[in-house]
Amino acid sequence: MIGTKLLNLGSVFARTGRADCLFSSTALSRRSFLGSLVLLATPAVAWAQTDDESTTSEEALQGEAVETEEPDYTLVAKYGTYPLELEYVIGKDGEVVRNIFTYPHQDAMRTVSGKFTYKSRTWAKDGVVDENFLGPVLEVVPGQTFRVKIVNQLFEEGEYADIGPIAPKPEDWLFLINRDLTEATSLNKLDPLGYSMTNTCTAQTEMKDFVVDEVNIPKNFNWTNLHVHGLQVTPHLFEPEGTLEKDADYITIKPGEEKTYTFTLDDDHPSGTFWYHPHRHNAVAIQAWSGMAGLILVRGRYDEEIKSYGITTEIPIATHDPHYYPDKAPEGDTPGVATIARFLPNQNESDAFTFLVTGRYRPEYTIKRNEVVLLRHLTATIENLCGFRIVKQDDPSKGAPQTDDVNHPFWIVASDGIAYEKPVKRMSMVTGGGERHDILVQLPEAGIYEIWSDHCETIQFFGTGPKDQMLATIRVTDEEATGQASIEDMTFTPGIAADKSITPEEITKQRHLIFDVVTDTCRIPYPQFRINDREYRPDDTWFDVKAGTAEEWVITNPSAGTHPFHLHVTPYQVKETYSALQVRDDLLKDEADRKLAAARIAAMHHIDHPDMWRDTMIIPPKGMLRLWVRFPENLTGKTVFHCHFLAHEETGMIQNFRIVP
Repeated sequence: MIGTKLLNLGSVFARTGRADCLFSSTALSRRSFLGSLVLLATPAVAWAQTDDESTTSEEALQGEAVETEEPDYTLVAKYGTYPLELEYVIGKDGEVVRNIFTYPHQDAMRTVSGKFTYKSRTWAKDGVVDENFLGPVLEVVPGQTFRVKIVNQLFEEGEYADIGPIAPKPEDWLFLINRDLTEATSLNKLDPLGYSMTNTCTAQTEMKDFVVDEVNIPKNFNWTNLHVHGLQVTPHLFEPEGTLEKDADYITIKPGEEKTYTFTLDDDHPSGTFWYHPHRHNAVAIQAWSGMAGLILVRGRYDEEIKSYGITTEIPIATHDPHYYPDKAPEGDTPGVATIARFLPNQNESDAFTFLVTGRYRPEYTIKRNEVVLLRHLTATIENLCGFRIVKQDDPSKGAPQTDDVNHPFWIVASDGIAYEKPVKRMSMVTGGGERHDILVQLPEAGIYEIWSDHCETIQFFGTGPKDQMLATIRVTDEEATGQASIEDMTFTPGIAADKSITPEEITKQRHLIFDVVTDTCRIPYPQFRINDREYRPDDTWFDVKAGTAEEWVITNPSAGTHPFHLHVTPYQVKETYSALQVRDDLLKDEADRKLAAARIAAMHHIDHPDMWRDTMIIPPKGMLRLWVRFPENLTGKTVFHCHFLAHEETGMIQNFRIVP
């Protein structure tokens, strides 16, 4: 096995915004692998540092680190307090507004940002203490067997004795149900196309008369486990790993316990961008939006080809949407205090959340003029769509430009860790939780370029989607980059070879799956997030598929909700997708707004090229996703597919199946 050195590089990014890189070879000794680790990390806000500090790549390699032989990586689930800049809402008389949907003075609200100490759950590097609240980058190579040890230190004691959040009780849903029955701000009124409700309960219905699905009520927020998202490895959610027992329950690591996972990558495993996060049903949403996530980079031929074109700068763009309560607002130089928000309001509305990019608020990156840069873009959002467009604009106070005509082009060279043969030119994109895109950018003029996520609010959920936010800036210097190849002339070895494409003759079965929102006001949780109207049961298995065979899955989404579809163990080929969602004129009066919202709807179901391989892709609102999937012969066991808006999965939008020999 290859031992691994973990670099403490958060401060490098916070000070310089640079991502200068070295690249590893596909055939490496243990020593040479350690010596060629890419300078990549998940940076945090370090607002105590000054902008004139600088750190070279050579100095970073000599920074604080921990080296382990067995296992290759140790991740510690723990509480931490981290310095972050966050947005929050100020209402009338200057008070902090926790829930904008219940605040009576809507016209008096304003959004500001400030310095906070954020108390949160996270993954920590074993033996390394830094300011990062996202997990470390894990690096592996095709053909490698590697071990990841999980240590659970989520003890609620000392300053974290009351960190919470409190798990919802069945009666906590009554406010939402009663509001939907009576108020104009109900989910039914906000739904862009409306849906039918089963109104068999009233505001006078007693709690004893409700049907309560305890299995799908979030709880046990300090129980954890590990999912390596997108890696083609043995199913590893249920006990024991690779089990074929239909009633097997989740692997559960409780506080004070530890577990070591062993993963083996095939020799031809795609090299690219993957990630990890917990996947213990009932606790995954709270833990993931707290910050328990990190990148996995499979290093190989793809990296060598990137390097061959003179690309020496890569930047991790991990967009995350931590949900939090601003318990105490900043005062002067004294930072405020923020803690993890409760589950229930954030499933159906939204308390305070801020898009952070790789652990920072509006980070700035510095590159040369005409330099080709690789952005490793991970959408690590738990409950929000993420837009992406690049515009040249020197004044962020102007907001997002009200047209896509000013967007600067970028090129997608890989999706979900699988390289394309040719880069695909795009002007904008919209992604859902779990998606990864490797993006090539080349900016021709000196100045400030901004990355925006905007005009997604009215196309997600019930008109309660993410607000417009500038995600990051790229400062382009006057210095001209040299030796840069033309992006449009680049070619890459496909992450999955063309002769591995699924043919129509291979398809042995067609399955129809319906991801829908059921609105029975007499059932809790409410609304019910379901697949084919089935309640989720961890100790059950819906159906079996045969290893080595291929199937067609037609997945429909009749509601106006948005559901990123994720399949564990193996990627799938996208054959068709569309949306019938229409822009609501009553919500968007301005023609420019309607045009941009319509463009975002189209971007949700964009197919970059025929036979595109993915492991996570949006089932568009009022839409469909048709895919072909081949199940590996050597990766059998009980596994899952689900919506990767994890708050939906948490309350039932997930199902188990088995890959059987």
